[in-house]
Amino acid sequence: MSDPMTQDPAPYGEPAEKPSGLRSWDAVKLVYVLYLVGFAVPLCALAGVVIAYAKRDEAAPAEASHMAFQIRSFWVGLGAIVLGAVLTLVLVGWLVMAIWAVWAVARFVTGLLKALDGKPVADPDGYGFTA
Repeated sequence: MSDPMTQDPAPYGEPAEKPSGLRSWDAVKLVYVLYLVGFAVPLCALAGVVIAYAKRDEAAPAEASHMAFQIRSFWVGLGAIVLGAVLTLVLVGWLVMAIWAVWAVARFVTGLLKALDGKPVADPDGYGFTA
């Protein structure tokens, strides 16, 4: 009778068991962090949306909800920035940009907190302030 504690569960160099979704959850968290860093270095936000697009097909439903939320946040945010930039000519653009900044930070922080808890986004297609 063999002892399961002394047997090698997998051949050398291969993991015994691959945790499902671990890589996708890491990508979800990375995108949120990149979006937050994007306030200081805008190219980080662009890298974040590229990662979200690249990983969304292999993601489980909970992770896919975050990626859809992240992609929508990027494009709506980009639209708000462009609109705000144009409207700075009539001085209301600064208000548009301030509202966008609060909206974006709220979405990214609440999304990251949900991702850390392993919970899906309730309404990934919505425009609300929270995930």
